[in-house]
Amino acid sequence: MRATSLSFQFIFASLVLLGLPGAAGASSLGISPTRVTLTEKTPTAAITVVNQGTDLKVIQAELLRWTQEGGKDVHAPTRDLLANPPVFTVAPGKTQVIRVGLNRASSDTQELAYRLFLQEVSPPPLPGFTGLQVALRIGVPVFVVPAKAPVSSMLRWKAVRMEAGTIQLTVSNEGNVHAELAEVMLSQPGNGSAPKVINWYKAPFPLLPGQSRTLVLKPEFDWKGDRLYLSARASQGAVVETELELENTAQR
Repeated sequence: MRATSLSFQFIFASLVLLGLPGAAGASSLGISPTRVTLTEKTPTAAITVVNQGTDLKVIQAELLRWTQEGGKDVHAPTRDLLANPPVFTVAPGKTQVIRVGLNRASSDTQELAYRLFLQEVSPPPLPGFTGLQVALRIGVPVFVVPAKAPVSSMLRWKAVRMEAGTIQLTVSNEGNVHAELAEVMLSQPGNGSAPKVINWYKAPFPLLPGQSRTLVLKPEFDWKGDRLYLSARASQGAVVETELELENTAQR
């Protein structure tokens, strides 16, 4: 994957990076790259943290195994990866390089997913301080490529018309690496004219191997047809386009 760099600014935040813009605020950190890919041949990587603010930053690094259950992210402690240094201080205008290394063999057949969380250690409040003090926490995705199997994210879609007039759209990742999806659009199948948009789902989300995600979309007009045209933006800018048969609840 191509490495990217991004500058994040915060007043207070807990942010998990997906290679997308962060939030705006008063203090700032620059992080590059915003995601890491490890392989058996390149089991280590470097992440650069830049303190673009005016205050000294104390940062603690934590590596967690990342899985998904029922469409929700699950994080658990792990020793599969190591981060060095685990705790560091960055002065204003200075940088710190963190090295992330694989501490286990990669899977032969399926991508492994982790997140490196960088947690700001808040200084003790000044005497008389009565406000709310919230620490910055950033999660950087770390992926470990399968050692032997070909790399592929294979998406399967299913659309069901529900009784409430909504459309239940389920996407399953039957491949062995993650996919990132955004801007899911449902429209009328093409008939020589521009398709009429039924609905958009704009929030981006990652889908790990073997996982499914269900979206419930409300048509913007009374849709009675039995087929839908789907378009979505996926990993690395790829566009998914397919035509779906719309099932009814009674058919399930």
